[in-house]
Amino acid sequence: MRDLFEDTMRAILADQLSAEQVISAEGGEFPVQLWASLEENGVPLALVAEDAGGAGGTLSDVCGLVIACGEHCAPLPIIETMLANYLLAKHGRAPLTGIVSFSASDGLLINKGSVSGALTNVPWGRNCDYVLAAVGAELLVLSAAAARDCQHISNTAGEPRDTLNFEEAKPLISIPMAAGESNKVLLLCGALVRSAQITGAIMRVLMMATDYANERVQFGKPIARFQAVQHQMALLAEQASMAKASCEVAFALSEQSFHEDSIAAAKICSSDAAGVAAGVSHGVHGAIGFTHEYPLHIATRRLWSWRSEFGSSSYWSCLLGERVCVAGADNFWPRLVAGSF
Repeated sequence: MRDLFEDTMRAILADQLSAEQVISAEGGEFPVQLWASLEENGVPLALVAEDAGGAGGTLSDVCGLVIACGEHCAPLPIIETMLANYLLAKHGRAPLTGIVSFSASDGLLINKGSVSGALTNVPWGRNCDYVLAAVGAELLVLSAAAARDCQHISNTAGEPRDTLNFEEAKPLISIPMAAGESNKVLLLCGALVRSAQITGAIMRVLMMATDYANERVQFGKPIARFQAVQHQMALLAEQASMAKASCEVAFALSEQSFHEDSIAAAKICSSDAAGVAAGVSHGVHGAIGFTHEYPLHIATRRLWSWRSEFGSSSYWSCLLGERVCVAGADNFWPRLVAGSF
């Protein structure tokens, strides 16, 4: 199942998404045809059970798919829609038709069944039909059209991270959090997928840097043959492998419920690797890597953006550090081996 999902996604993106289209999307042109193709192939329902109209995939099954989206810098909220429908299915609700996004912000309040406040950092808020938000002990589905207004805000990569302002809006769906379920479910969900998208973008810059180093000749030989460049390329490959291993573990351990420790570790590893990868890849490319015409910036600007979304490396490091301290020194090694703090 995993290979089918990943191969399908890679084939669609390779065929229908170019660097020029990504740049156009940054300018506000939503890739309608690409979205239609992804819908036609059932990607938004990949994690929904077959008897509910989905493909019946698991989180482990879609890890490669999410990495592929990161590698191609897919400029649309297909991952957010897929995960939103997954959360609804987990709570026994039917999937939504259309573009769905979610935000981990806590700016909404419920009063007598109505929602008011600002929902910030909504990926593609201006384009979505619905948005998920966690308010108190409830998971809410709101119509984006019910927002009083939408403030257009973009991250460093030019991707929409909008603010939707609501005033006494009625939720379309209100779902009580399951017993023992964290009210940080959307934060965990977002951190999980961003770690995989970062991994994909790192793999992209690794490939670009490798190709360029083998083609660029200096002092009569490819720069890939210089020891200093080889050292930097080895460091970049190491970071890519570490990020991929950590997100694979997080997806695998989150099959039943989101595994907070492994998700924290994945976001830390991928976010830290993002900075190294961007620096090394630009260093290898030299001046040409900083030009707008050369496509390296498409990936590196997303690395700089994604590493701080849904909790930065510092945020998740503090969370893990606090758990280690609370558990005590005697429990450090046993909990480390068990993969839980």
